[in-house]
Amino acid sequence: MRRIFLGCEIGKAPSNPSTDISKNITGTVTFSTPMSTETQIPDNSSAKPTIADARAAIAATRWAGLAIIREDGTPTIRPIGCFAPSSTGAQADVYFSTPRDSAKDKSLRKNPVVNFYFEPPVAEVAAYKGVSLIGKVAEVPADSPEYPAAVSALSAQSAFFKARAESGNLASTIIYRIHASELRYSDYALYHAIMEIPLSQPVLG
Repeated sequence: MRRIFLGCEIGKAPSNPSTDISKNITGTVTFSTPMSTETQIPDNSSAKPTIADARAAIAATRWAGLAIIREDGTPTIRPIGCFAPSSTGAQADVYFSTPRDSAKDKSLRKNPVVNFYFEPPVAEVAAYKGVSLIGKVAEVPADSPEYPAAVSALSAQSAFFKARAESGNLASTIIYRIHASELRYSDYALYHAIMEIPLSQPVLG
């Protein structure tokens, strides 16, 4: 574990309270204080996260943030509650659904490059995990061979989506797939820095 060392200069207080004390600094004191147990981060930089670690963090996330560019060119982050890792193709790809012809849908059609951020809920900073998935989105057409697998994956994650799917009420819903080009992983229990996960590595577990 590490200690934080803070240095500061101190001096006698001026006799005139209105005098700027910074002009009367005469000495130096250095002290150390240990990091709290909530913020201690071990040095485990030799460990390497896997795609399986990222998928587990995604599965543990209830609400994710989708960073997109709006039609007017300004950035925004939209909350997404219905998402699931794809079971085909690149191991890091993710499905999500959104209302068809919504402002979000129109923005994605104009600029499909996104950053999807997943953050499982934790009680302490030391247990923080996060996954940043960067890539391009593409619609999964309802008449494509992939569509049933996407519906199944999203139904397993979202009871609301499942109810709509079973009632045949998905006509107003569009399913997107993020084709991942970059995957970054944070785990404060293991790493000092955000770690990039190669997308070519096999899924473990």
